[in-house]
Order: sequence, then C-alpha cells, then structure tokens
Amino acid sequence: MKEQARSTKHPTLVIDYVMISFVEANVAEVGRYLFDYSIIEELELLESSIRGFNKVLTNGFLFLHYENKGEKAVVLLEIRSKGCRYLECQVDHQWTQFFFKLMKVGENISIKSYNIKRLDIAIDGFTSDTLTTKRVQRYLNQRLVTSRFRTCRTIQETRISSSDIIGDSIYFGKRASDISVVVYDKKLETKTQDIWFRTELRFRHDWANRVIATLVENSSEFSSYISSILKRNLQFRSHTENYSEVRRRNLATWYERYLEYICQQELHCGKMKFLAS
Repeated sequence: MKEQARSTKHPTLVIDYVMISFVEANVAEVGRYLFDYSIIEELELLESSIRGFNKVLTNGFLFLHYENKGEKAVVLLEIRSKGCRYLECQVDHQWTQFFFKLMKVGENISIKSYNIKRLDIAIDGFTSDTLTTKRVQRYLNQRLVTSRFRTCRTIQETRISSSDIIGDSIYFGKRASDISVVVYDKKLETKTQDIWFRTELRFRHDWANRVIATLVENSSEFSSYISSILKRNLQFRSHTENYSEVRRRNLATWYERYLEYICQQELHCGKMKFLAS
C-alpha cells in the first residue's frame, strides 16, 4: 500500500482514548501514582462534565473525575485524543510503562479495583487504497462482508446551510460491546486537504485488559495482534470467486494488503511535537 508519504510526519498506529475507573480510590493518590509531578502541578479544580461526578482535576488534556454519587468512591481517569498526544510529548512517557504501572496500581496505592472502561486503538491510512467508508458501503451492498458483528450503522453528518457532508462514519458492533470497530473519513473531521481515513478498534473491560497485557508483555508483536483482531471480527471477501457461500471466499486482495500494512506499523508511544490547538 502506498501509505508512507504522510506517515513520516504523522504516526499511523496510536492510542487515541483511554478511560479507567478506580474503585474506592483517592484522586490525589491516583494522580501522583500515574503522572509526573510537573503534570500534577498543572491540574485545576473544575466542575465535572460527566454525569454522576461533581468535580474534576484537569489541565485540559487529562481529566480526573471524582466525588461521584455512588456508595463507593470512584476516580475516573479520562484521556482524550489530545491528552494522548500531550502525554506522548512528555520526555519520560511510554505507553508500555504507563500500563505496566496501571497493572501494578493495587500494589502501590490503596484501591479496591480498577477497570479499563474504554481503550481506542486508531489506524490511519493516507491513500484511497485502504479501508474507507465508501469501500465498506460498497461491499455491504454487494453482500461481501462477513463479521462477528451482527449489525452496523452508518452516520453521515450534513451541514444544513450548504448541504456539505462534514462527517462520514460506519460503526460495527454496539457501543456497549467489549469490542467494536469504527471506520470514518478523518479528512472531513479535520478539514485537511490530504486523504485521511481512520479505523478505530474500541475495547472495553475484558478485551481492553487483553490488549493492554499484550502491549506490556509482547510489545514487538502488538501491531500484528491488532491486525489479527480486526481480521477475526471483520472480513471483506473477494468478488472474483464464485462460491455462493460468501464465508468460503478468500479475503479481498486490498484487504489482505491493509491487514499487512497494520502489521508493519509500530505503536506510537512518544515523543512527538505537541500542538495544543
């Protein structure tokens, strides 16, 4: 795949969202354990925007929500896309180290348990010969898609005043599922002039724990692991074969190339130039 032109400037395999809950935990202890003192100094106290929480410590990139309404004290760590990029620009940050510390959290601070509520892994492609929303829709219309997911949904956003399409996404799996896949046009979202398509694998709970364990224990095989998960859960079949049972058909050649492209990537851990805007 001719995907290399942009990858020298932009990572192609990234962690793009993290949400972790810490049960019966103290927000100050969680923050000090996971982040450097220089980051903790930046945090301000604000009202939480997440339902069920009253307060949040944040620097605009990392969010520690606390004072929840439940019986047990919960600290909810939220790291959005810009927060992931912010951490990756820190001198000592490595995702493998961050998640290794997370796995050891119960041995170092007082908590009852933690739960990875969501973890997004994003794969970017910078040519039209990749996994695109139009290609997905075409294969769906031709009934050449097989999947462990039973349903998918298409969301297309249109600006009323101009009728311009400003968002184009296809979701496989339910939002609350332990694993789901989203394919969308990143060019429309970012208003860039360059071709940019993104596939996101969104993991929760047990699946998120498996992904993190692989990253920590076998980081050199992480990209191949992500590729294998996508292959097991979503297949685009050849349109040149004559088997009436679609599952018997080989994968489409372009999709095999795409899966191999993922295998060749390396998870971006840092350090990169950080743009706050």
